[in-house]
Amino acid sequence: MLDKVNDFAIAYLHKCMEKCTGLIDGVYCGDDFGTQRGLLISPEMWRQYIKPRYKNLIEVVHNYGLKYFHHSCGGVRPIIPDMIEIGVDVLNPIQPLAVGMEPRELADDFGKKITFYGAIDEQDTLPFKKPEDVRQEVFN
Repeated sequence: MLDKVNDFAIAYLHKCMEKCTGLIDGVYCGDDFGTQRGLLISPEMWRQYIKPRYKNLIEVVHNYGLKYFHHSCGGVRPIIPDMIEIGVDVLNPIQPLAVGMEPRELADDFGKKITFYGAIDEQDTLPFKKPEDVRQEVFN
């Protein structure tokens, strides 16, 4: 079943990218792999069942000369090296309150190999804090 879903996604991407040649710089896809407390499944299961399928999908995107943006909420730090390995160019969002997702540490550990898009707290700072608190978080 996973292969059928992935085959459909790849066929869909081909059709979209053929229509968008020269008009876009990247493709934004995603699945939530994490929760506030960590991954939804073990890193080993993710590597066995998810990683090879995403590798195939990302290769298609790169073959069109495009960047691959991936959305996943939650604490996905344990699989960030795997995401880099299979070609994820940009990871979004970065949830600072999720386990292991402190923006400065992520930048220090992985920032030369992947772009992090986002990193302001959308669960507490943005909805509940004052503008000066948001400004402080953005510039720290």
